[in-house]
Amino acid sequence: RRRARHPAAAYFWSPQPRTDAAATCVAFLITCVVYVSTAQSIFGKLDPHLVFVGVDGALLGTAATGLWYAQLSRVPWCVAAVDVGFAPLLAQLADQCWKAIAPYDAAEGRPYTYEHDTLGIYDLVTAKDRRDFVATWVAASSLMYALCGAVLWLLGTARMVRVVNFLPYPVTAGMLASIGVSLCKSGARVAAAPGFRVSAALGSLWLGLALGLAFAMRRARRAAKALPTWLPPVAV
Repeated sequence: RRRARHPAAAYFWSPQPRTDAAATCVAFLITCVVYVSTAQSIFGKLDPHLVFVGVDGALLGTAATGLWYAQLSRVPWCVAAVDVGFAPLLAQLADQCWKAIAPYDAAEGRPYTYEHDTLGIYDLVTAKDRRDFVATWVAASSLMYALCGAVLWLLGTARMVRVVNFLPYPVTAGMLASIGVSLCKSGARVAAAPGFRVSAALGSLWLGLALGLAFAMRRARRAAKALPTWLPPVAV
């Protein structure tokens, strides 16, 4: 008689690991594109060195939201993502904050930005100005998110969400398509920028962590042992 394979070996030689790995890589790449493109669309034309603020904010929001939902939901695991619908609002908010803080070009009647002044901006806008801008933008965007949450809660409490059903589909599709085009342009601008470099070590570590989480969740589910729901957001 042939000996039965160990469950772990049977899983390893089955098509399921390849499916899990492919799904994890796709989710990883989509998340990277969304985070970097959103951050570039917000800060890229003002100061590319501030793009990391948008990426860090997205990762922090992902982890915090994941921790919150982990306490309320019974789903195996979830990873919160940036709502790209807010990208145009955040970009406009960044423009207003920059205009209020960055020094002005008297001849042009506009603030100094990387889009118009390229590398010369770093001789005109001081580090203090950039720190003040980041602090102002973080406070303003936090207030905006709080107000949006309050409005959504009021709409749900008053049972007025049905009004959204009367919004024409072409309007919704056009808005989402325009945001997608903007994110694609931002991502291409980041990739084509002079001096753009990718940290292979950090990317490999992040992707390896995502794959490890996916296989750990799969193995725990097959063994009927639930992993702590706070594990994925903490890892992120």
